[in-house]
Amino acid sequence: MNKHTLITVIVTLGLLIFCVQANSQSMNEEQDVQDAIASSDHVALVKYYEDQAKEMEAKVQEHKKLLAKYKNSSRYGKPAELLKVHCRRLINNYEQAVAESMSMADIHRQMVQESNN
Repeated sequence: MNKHTLITVIVTLGLLIFCVQANSQSMNEEQDVQDAIASSDHVALVKYYEDQAKEMEAKVQEHKKLLAKYKNSSRYGKPAELLKVHCRRLINNYEQAVAESMSMADIHRQMVQESNN
């Protein structure tokens, strides 16, 4: 191998090593960006599910007040019994929705913590 060929091989290897390192750094930066996006998505989802839980909790309280009115009033007669059953079902459904929304918020909150580590 002559001197010119040896220099060409060394320069080529040097460029190849440089490109691999630059590509590796670029891939790490892309992953960092993706992690940040994913983290912010999870933060937004935590807020979304917490807001949903608050709305459902407000509906629970609203229907508990209605249920109390129906329990303490005799003017509705037999339909009051149906209204009570309806309110109890809605209260149970909304309470379940609150629990599920908070569970989803907790899952996304955990994902945020994991992506920050």
